[in-house]
Amino acid sequence: MARKKNENLTSVGETLRLTRRALAIVKQYTPGITALAVLLALVGAVKPYAGVYFSARVLSELAGERRPAELARLAVLTVSVTGGLAFLGRALENVWFARSLHLLLQEKWIQTDKMKTMDYAVLERQETQDLLQQVRQNENWGGNGIRMTVWRLRLVLQNFLGIVSAAVLCAGLFTSRVPASAGTFGRLLDGPLGLLALALGIALPTALGVRINNRFSARVDGIAMAETATLGNRIFDAYGFMCFDPRRALDIRIFNQHRSARSHLLADRVFSAFGPIAKMHAGREGFVKALSTGLSALPTGAVYVYVCLKALLGAFGVGEASRYVGAVTALTGNVRGLLEEISRLRQNAAYVKLALDFQDIPNEMYTGTLTTEKRSDREYEVEFKNVSFKYPGAETWALRNVSVKFKVGSRLAVVGENGSGKTTFIKLLCRLYDPQEGQILLNGIDIR
Repeated sequence: MARKKNENLTSVGETLRLTRRALAIVKQYTPGITALAVLLALVGAVKPYAGVYFSARVLSELAGERRPAELARLAVLTVSVTGGLAFLGRALENVWFARSLHLLLQEKWIQTDKMKTMDYAVLERQETQDLLQQVRQNENWGGNGIRMTVWRLRLVLQNFLGIVSAAVLCAGLFTSRVPASAGTFGRLLDGPLGLLALALGIALPTALGVRINNRFSARVDGIAMAETATLGNRIFDAYGFMCFDPRRALDIRIFNQHRSARSHLLADRVFSAFGPIAKMHAGREGFVKALSTGLSALPTGAVYVYVCLKALLGAFGVGEASRYVGAVTALTGNVRGLLEEISRLRQNAAYVKLALDFQDIPNEMYTGTLTTEKRSDREYEVEFKNVSFKYPGAETWALRNVSVKFKVGSRLAVVGENGSGKTTFIKLLCRLYDPQEGQILLNGIDIR
């Protein structure tokens, strides 16, 4: 199982390197979205704890002196702070939606800009096209790749900042001591054994639940499943919407193309109700994932037991008990969320690597240093001098020992049967390819 896990999870160091590069690209195409993600994470982390804090203050006052002026002040503060955070969070979410949509639309330009600078010969290779299609399928299937990095970063930061906020609110839980009159049991709660029991009650179910959930996500959302889904995506894109295109309505009716589309869609079982993805959700993996969700309730139970026992023995009042229960419960959720998001960030790093592999494809054609001669009389002469060319992987020559000379501005007809090399001749003239043998000269200078 370790080998399968490693296939889906990138190492932490590699994840950090890939994430930095992805965020740099995101910043270039959608400026400001990374800073917006950090701000949203901060608001999202603080907002739930603000409600917990002020609710606890109100309960403490109601259980204590019940001063009307103090209750009114706390009510105003509660409404102002929680309402302000809710307003700020909603406003930022609206901006986030707009910037995310902009990034979604820019996603194709990331690849297009790379393609515009690539050697034509490199771009036309089958392995280049296969990689490009895989990157696009990953983006279409689950939004995985460069764009997803900023989403994952936001949730990682939000859960981390939530843990920090919870730690601040929970400090009193461990500093408030049970009165000595409570006896041995009270000393046990405040001592190392009590803290160890609480830690184990929180950590063990959380760690087990996260591990189960991550294994499920790695199988369903991992790079291996994305490769499986590629053919299914292509079939769905080709045939799933064919009958909605009015331009094809005539051909569909005359040649009964809907039958072919239906047969291909039914034959593709990747996304069907009986396909591998559906079986995972409905089978053993789905049951185990449901079990991991059930495990998330156990840390909450451990927190309730510990806090209620300390409150019952007189360590603090009902308001503080409410605050600690809310804060520690949220803390366990943030810990679980942080571990899961880190795992998802590492899973997404595999998709980012594919996208960056495409960005890193090097050009191979020699780049000359001589500038093109500028002539006002347009006296340019092009010469093919014993030019021979064969396409990569081909065994036969597309052109063999071609020699021709002509002036720019003159008229020249290139005539030949299909496959005789007419298009190849033009590609070489435009230097989309370089010949394997011979030279192409412009006013006597090799066009390379």
